Amino acid sequence: MPTFVLQLDPNAPRTVDIWTQAIQESYSIDSKFNQRDAVQHLMSSQDIQKIDQMISQFVLKHIFDKICSNMREWERDIVSARRGLSGRLFKVGLKYFSGKQQPAQSSFVDPVTKQVYYYYHSPEMMMRRLGDFAFMIRDYKYAQGIYDMLRKDFDKQGRYLGGVLEMLSVSLLMQGLSSDCRRKQYMEQAIGLYEPLKPLLAIRASMWYTDLLKDLKYYREAAQHLIKYSADDSDYKCALFLEQAAFCFLMCKIPKHRKYAQHLVLAGHRYSKAGQLDYYLRNYSASKTIYEDSQWTLIEDHLHFSLGKFQSQKGDLESGIDYFIRLLRKSRQAPHIQRQYLSEFLYLYQNYSKTANVDHLSELLHIPVIHHDSLQVLTGLKESETDEKFLEMEQELLKELKHKPMETKLSCAVGETTRVVFVAHNDLSVPIPINNVTLELLFDGQPLLIEYKTEMAVSDQVQIQTLLDVSLDAGEQKTITIQMHPKQKGTLKILGVRYLLCGIIPILKKFEKQIDLTITPPMPVLDLQLHGVPESMVAGQVVQAVLEINNKGSAGLRGLVVQHSHPTFVLFCSPDVSDQYMTQQPDNKIQFDNQIRPQRFTKLELPEGDKDLLPSTLTTVLPVWIRASRIGKHQIKFVFLYQSEETTTWRTLRYSVQVQVNPTLRMNSFARTSMTHLNEFIFGIELENLHLKPLSVTQLTCFSPLWTMSSIEEDPCVLGPGEIKYLYFRLSRISAPPNPSQTPEFETAFMIESFIKQDQKRHSVKPIDLLVSSLGQVHLFILAHPRLLSILLQDACSI
Repeated sequence: MPTFVLQLDPNAPRTVDIWTQAIQESYSIDSKFNQRDAVQHLMSSQDIQKIDQMISQFVLKHIFDKICSNMREWERDIVSARRGLSGRLFKVGLKYFSGKQQPAQSSFVDPVTKQVYYYYHSPEMMMRRLGDFAFMIRDYKYAQGIYDMLRKDFDKQGRYLGGVLEMLSVSLLMQGLSSDCRRKQYMEQAIGLYEPLKPLLAIRASMWYTDLLKDLKYYREAAQHLIKYSADDSDYKCALFLEQAAFCFLMCKIPKHRKYAQHLVLAGHRYSKAGQLDYYLRNYSASKTIYEDSQWTLIEDHLHFSLGKFQSQKGDLESGIDYFIRLLRKSRQAPHIQRQYLSEFLYLYQNYSKTANVDHLSELLHIPVIHHDSLQVLTGLKESETDEKFLEMEQELLKELKHKPMETKLSCAVGETTRVVFVAHNDLSVPIPINNVTLELLFDGQPLLIEYKTEMAVSDQVQIQTLLDVSLDAGEQKTITIQMHPKQKGTLKILGVRYLLCGIIPILKKFEKQIDLTITPPMPVLDLQLHGVPESMVAGQVVQAVLEINNKGSAGLRGLVVQHSHPTFVLFCSPDVSDQYMTQQPDNKIQFDNQIRPQRFTKLELPEGDKDLLPSTLTTVLPVWIRASRIGKHQIKFVFLYQSEETTTWRTLRYSVQVQVNPTLRMNSFARTSMTHLNEFIFGIELENLHLKPLSVTQLTCFSPLWTMSSIEEDPCVLGPGEIKYLYFRLSRISAPPNPSQTPEFETAFMIESFIKQDQKRHSVKPIDLLVSSLGQVHLFILAHPRLLSILLQDACSI
């Protein structure tokens, strides 16, 4: 071997120090030059090149040659003697023809430990070194053959057999024989032999084997091997193996994130039992990123509780509170567990609030859950109906009255009661109390200076209700209503709701949509009730109802107009139309206005004083007639429009009633020429009772300009359920017919002719004189279309 002499030249230029690259940047390299043992800084690049050349020649020409020489010698002297027929005959000859000389012993038994030990120069140990040398020069197949022969020699020596089996498994693995089942079997046998003798060797073999599997990208098999040997009493070993198995699952060709997170949690649990809290925190924090925002609420709650408890014990109360807040939500936790979480959170909050600002917790806590889509601001004293039909009626009424469209912004008058309604939901499994529930407001952009300690907080601008105690049971949804009374004109902004959770934590929840409420001067407030409308009526039935009108505002009400969805059902009368007038005997001749006008709306006349004004705090009533004109279930919708006596601002009120109309009679009519008198007809009516009870016909009235009607038979007409009867009457023409130009037929023909000729002139329609023929014991004057036969029915059982 050549010898290289290194000459150190103090004057040689200094080269870059390749030996201290790990030194921190802040460390001064110049200080290293002053040390007396820093001779490497005096080496030149030629010196380093010569050292590299020396080491390469030493390894290749001397070490490698020595290994090959020993392998050839051991192969010739030991291995070849055990192979083939000649080797076996040689052994037999030594046994029978060597005389009394005994062969040298290759092993001995320790008298103390009773374990078998092999001599260093024994054939078995020399073959073991031969196999190891073959493994070092990467002749894995030759090494496998050597180890396989030694496996039979070390059959009953556990410590030596374990090492041979371990190397045999690794040799098979390094040959790429991944499908060979012997590889896995040999390694399991080796670890099984190590564990009772030296557990540290078993751990070393497992880690070496799994590292080789990971290097060959057999991650799934490596994870299975680690999990198999993680069921041990040693918390350190189990935690380490489970953590490595988790990373193996993550490195698979298709990453298995759930198994990765699961084994991280198991490893973190064993780390906590071993007292390694930093590793425990690392594993739990890494698994939390997988389970967060998933549907596995139980494991997620376990992570949050464990991390929160650990952070609070370390003194990091802010992080601990953050984890406990995530526990207070809807989950599958048992009530007693969630009660424990809530108690821990309140305890941490009390300690944390003594040392830090806790205002930011209002945005993190969602107890209770506020349903922002349920937020409503109701002005006035009655809740508004919400329906598109009402909106169409309002727009049509304003257009008909030629008023400007109503402003879409929300408004309330001074002194009126305004209610803010929203739904709060407790999604926890335990009841929670909330106290001092009130609103967060701005008046003209400035916060209100109010102390919310009483049931009604008062300021110069507004008076706000405070709900001192609101309890929400587990899973309960409750509608919360907070009233306020504006006292000044301005703009009121509703920001959110403020409350005290569990009597400890002040919370401010802002609404997603902030509402601006315009406060106007005092306005009238219409409140009404329709009395006397039955829930069920029969077809054609007419009842009188009473409309109670009340002005509960601070200003007078005028210009009351109503529009309803069923014009043939409802008739609003003036206050001077009494019940006695409606039931009196009519004259034999009436004059009827023949104008056809669509009834879009009705202007209501008030009974006392000014017919158009209802002062503040006064109540009045108006008669209303309801006629069941169509069969079925009907919802009659009303839109009332009114304005203040002081301003031109319009307000509307929506109101509705439901009526069920049941069938009564089916009627067919026919007429025949009289055989005895001229200008007379026999008029017949076929009646069928469709009602479930008997019906009695009490009156029949005929309106006509030319004909009068008289009864032929005087017997009372009572129809049972499903019964059919025929009634006959005599129609007589009057002796002195009116002017033909005054008949309805002439007016109709004249209008049709004008339409065909496209005559644009407006023609005045003359009123029509009608003869009234009323038959029966009770005489009712019915407001009906001319020439319409109206039959009034009464329940025979109620007469």
